[in-house]
Amino acid sequence: MPNLTRLLAPRSVAIVGASPTPGALGNSVLRNLERHGFTGEIHLINPRRDEIEGRPCLKSIGELPAGIDAAVLAIPGPAVLGAVRELAERGVGAAVIFAAGFAEGGAEGLAAQAEVARIAATSGMVIEGPNCLGLVNYVDGVALTFVETPAVKLGDAPGIGIVSQSGAMAVVLGTTLLGKDLPISISVSTGNEAASGVEDYVEHLIAASHTRTIAMIVEQFRAPARFLALAAQARAAGKTIVLLHPGKSSARKRAGARN
Repeated sequence: MPNLTRLLAPRSVAIVGASPTPGALGNSVLRNLERHGFTGEIHLINPRRDEIEGRPCLKSIGELPAGIDAAVLAIPGPAVLGAVRELAERGVGAAVIFAAGFAEGGAEGLAAQAEVARIAATSGMVIEGPNCLGLVNYVDGVALTFVETPAVKLGDAPGIGIVSQSGAMAVVLGTTLLGKDLPISISVSTGNEAASGVEDYVEHLIAASHTRTIAMIVEQFRAPARFLALAAQARAAGKTIVLLHPGKSSARKRAGARN
């Protein structure tokens, strides 16, 4: 299992594609980090800006200090592969890729996603996505997402961890839980799972004292035998896994429409 700490609880974050424009992906990530009270370093990258909202901007990934924990790629799909290569060269520990158009986008996209996976494997970098909405860590105040999220800190009691392949469903579930005063520890959308999958995040949450229940929304398990073993581990640890496994059949779609 990859070490997810630098992704889920980073002490330094770079926003590639930072923007001063309200509603832009890079601007929304910055506002989320600030609203959640992130106390680590924030590095903004925008070749056309010297500063954004009083924070200095770097012109390129190559200007980053070595060893940044996590980078958020708020950039178009065609620019992602080059950015991932540069991040690996700078020793960045993890990256969140919002852009779509990879494995779901035909042969060219599939090849690009395979290259992302290769870079991750070679460099040891953890990749969340592509085609994801990022993550929120309510324990440490880290919001690596462009979706506006409430700045709610997890209290002393353990909370619910959300692991969803669908970013939209993770947001809906998170909003519902918080609306019912049910605390969340960490919420992650895995997207296309180029180099990290639901099984990795479940294993992390089983070992985490801040999580008592794991809520999952998964259409396809890449490693079903591993997941079953993890479910047994969770049970032995006194933790509950609640799984929504929609599937893709026409019967599932009819049932979903009725519900």
